[in-house]
Amino acid sequence: MNLLTEYDEKAYIRIWRRDGIIQGKQEQAEETANKMFEEGDSPEKIARCTGLPVEQVIKLKKKVPAKA
Repeated sequence: MNLLTEYDEKAYIRIWRRDGIIQGKQEQAEETANKMFEEGDSPEKIARCTGLPVEQVIKLKKKVPAKA
């Protein structure tokens, strides 16, 4: 049995761009969370401001070096 599919380049590019935008927004939210941690903000406040889940914010906090 042969399976033939039609390649839709425009659809592929749209999906590729959408995924890139989503990834970029995620990275920006994480950068903002890291800066907020450096300022001493709470995980709950960071989650509200960035839209990230509190659990993810807490995981990010563990990666941010403590202030000296």
